[in-house]
Amino acid sequence: MNISGIEIAISKYILNNEIVHYSDLEEEFQISKPTISKKLTDIDSFLNSSKVDIELIRGRNIGIYFTGNKKYLWELLSSNDEWHPITPKDRRMYILSSLLFRKNITTITNLTQELFVSQRTIENDLLWIRKFIADNNGRLINDSGILKLVMTRDYLYAFMIYVFHDYWGDNINQSDDKNVIFPPILKNFFNENDARRIFQFVDNFLEEHNFKTTEYEYTSLVIYLLIQYTLFSNSVGIIKISNLDTEFENFEEETLELARAFNNKFHYHFKNEQKNYLNNFMILIKSENDRKLSFDNESEISEIKDIIVGHDKSVNIYDGKFLEGLSKHISLSVKRIKFGMKIINPYTSDFKKSYPISFDEALKLFARINKKFNVVFNDDEVALMGMYFASLSERRGVVNKMVTATIVCNTGIGTSRFLEEKIHQEMSDIIMVDGIKVTHELSSEEINSDIIISTVPIRNVNKPYVYVSPFLNQEDKNKILNLIKKINQTKKENDILSKLIDPRLIIFTEEKDSNYKSALLKLIEQTIKYGYSDDELYDSAIIREKLSSTATDGMALPHGTTNHIKKPFIGIIKSKQGIDWLGESVHIAFFMGLKGIDATSMKNIYHQLNNIVENKKIISNLINCDDKKKFFTYL
Repeated sequence: MNISGIEIAISKYILNNEIVHYSDLEEEFQISKPTISKKLTDIDSFLNSSKVDIELIRGRNIGIYFTGNKKYLWELLSSNDEWHPITPKDRRMYILSSLLFRKNITTITNLTQELFVSQRTIENDLLWIRKFIADNNGRLINDSGILKLVMTRDYLYAFMIYVFHDYWGDNINQSDDKNVIFPPILKNFFNENDARRIFQFVDNFLEEHNFKTTEYEYTSLVIYLLIQYTLFSNSVGIIKISNLDTEFENFEEETLELARAFNNKFHYHFKNEQKNYLNNFMILIKSENDRKLSFDNESEISEIKDIIVGHDKSVNIYDGKFLEGLSKHISLSVKRIKFGMKIINPYTSDFKKSYPISFDEALKLFARINKKFNVVFNDDEVALMGMYFASLSERRGVVNKMVTATIVCNTGIGTSRFLEEKIHQEMSDIIMVDGIKVTHELSSEEINSDIIISTVPIRNVNKPYVYVSPFLNQEDKNKILNLIKKINQTKKENDILSKLIDPRLIIFTEEKDSNYKSALLKLIEQTIKYGYSDDELYDSAIIREKLSSTATDGMALPHGTTNHIKKPFIGIIKSKQGIDWLGESVHIAFFMGLKGIDATSMKNIYHQLNNIVENKKIISNLINCDDKKKFFTYL
């Protein structure tokens, strides 16, 4: 039995999300519940006919999920996958990608034939695409029936990276040898062999210079090179661009080396504005690897450092790595912005949600930088600066606490002693082994250690445990470190939100034409009444929202200046129908009235809150709840 394209898409969606519900599938694929039920039955029949050890479960009040060999199921689906766009998002990104990356011309007639939809559907999609392009400083034109995207090159590069990250970022998997595994849509626009050559090129370059990179740095660099190579060969006549070649100075030597090597291998010549983008990557990578930068503008950088630190240098809390990296980043950004080069940061929304304190710190710094250099940083630029503050917080927030562990083996003691010695040699700074046991002792003897490290799978233990090999390879060490991190985090986060959320500060609002101002006013009237704030908190919160809205993905994290807060609190505003929040429809807003809380606790508060925000089931329960006591229990 064969499986259709939409059934493959549904199966992969379930695999990616582990457990889903009918409502999730209805929203994602824009099809009715009876149609979904039929598709799930067809998927079940396909699995039965394939005679594989995989089962599709549809559990009432539990959800829809797969059990069995999921890795093999993914391979099976991929081998049957003749992909074409199914969801509205897939379809629109396919059209947009046709405009950006394809050599042959794009017309409405061609798109209706390729996507198996009506002309009316395509025209509706083009309305969305036209607005999306306009929001990013471009235009979509119809030139005698041929669709063309008009955008200056400085915006075009950033726009391409934005589209690439926004749509494909979650779908590109990086294997251990850093070879990309493409989602099917990519194969419509990119030569997979060329892309693999680019990945290999970047791997070799980084290895040659002994550079370590984050996943973001690595994938962004590869994506940029892939886009450049594709643009060079495929954009002529389809995208109208200005061909600027502005002079830049002070490129890192490694940037020039990379450009020369890429030219030798791919016969692609980078212009100076393109090298400037590469140079931004190189500055970031070299800074993270503590390498000396060729770029040097000591007087400007020294001035920026003074702006970052402020007037009272005696209370400077910033370390050298932070000051050096951020000051040089700002110096480069100021120069780039003055040349009209816009950066689109695909992680801005997630960063604002996950690191609101760091974003606010960067926003305050931006105001001082703007005053000195008269440049305008958008939210994407501010978020990039915020990443330096987030990294600083991570470094300052590390807790070096010794964890006790009991080692468990199956038979004999030799294996455990071998593992104990490996832990002593490689992890003695964080783990102290205070016991060794065999599996049959677990049921009869009490274990007082913080964790159990076992060389065999075990069940029914009342302590956190991790299963490793006695050779303690890097994967095993990562498992142990992740377990310790999770334990420490859980201890710190336990009940912290419940202590800050006063049920009297939970506001339900369903008035028509409700907006963020009226909703915030209702909440702050309560904070004044119960002694949490003074009456000026409202004005400071409104000013903060106008500066840069905290709303994203149906939620908001508003806050005001701390001098108007008398004692710390988290207030909540909830609306089923949605509140107009500076153009965003917000259903849940968490007002962060935090003051006098140490940095580590602050980080834990936001982490726990982020866990709530990322849990679709909890958010759905909160939005649909009409009882404040029950609402509080969902948190």
